[in-house]
Amino acid sequence: MKAEAYYPFSVYLQDYSQKDPKCKARYILDNFSRFPKMIEGYESDWKITVKAEKRYNFLKEMGDPGIRVQASKISNPTMNQAISKYEEDTATTTKDIRSLVHGTDDPGRRIMEKMVIADMRDDYEIILNAIHRLDSSDENLFLPYIRTEKTIQEVADELQVQYSSAKNKMRRLKNMVLFTATENIRHKNEIIKRRYGDGKK
Repeated sequence: MKAEAYYPFSVYLQDYSQKDPKCKARYILDNFSRFPKMIEGYESDWKITVKAEKRYNFLKEMGDPGIRVQASKISNPTMNQAISKYEEDTATTTKDIRSLVHGTDDPGRRIMEKMVIADMRDDYEIILNAIHRLDSSDENLFLPYIRTEKTIQEVADELQVQYSSAKNKMRRLKNMVLFTATENIRHKNEIIKRRYGDGKK
């Protein structure tokens, strides 16, 4: 499987990792209602890819890459143990992940992808925290709106104001959340860079 083309999910993850903090925050806000499902999808694609690569490479080492399609029918305790290992969801440290991706086509890339997925989860939590920092009345207006559960017109009706006033209010709240989240994502990234830098010394 060494003739690897970049998988679609990997391209999306790389694109996300290259965004600056403000672009990440804006991207999450623009996709807020479906962002958790997006993360789950990337996580699932990652696990399937790791499983497929490890199964193929294991069978290739055994001398019969042509039977990889029938891998599930093979009764081999060693292989079963190898497969179950990377199906676990307990890999949280870098050491765990290195062990998990051992035997894949590109362990370094698989680790990077896993870290980006973890970043996306953290960034989504940062956005949520920024929303929770709003006044409770503003949060109760903004959260249903950003989840696409409530339209601008419904917000206007609830506040008994003109549509344009409700729209301006939602824009103002979004900008407040965007500012707070951007700063916190930037702060998180600086901590991560500092830790990597310390590790190289």
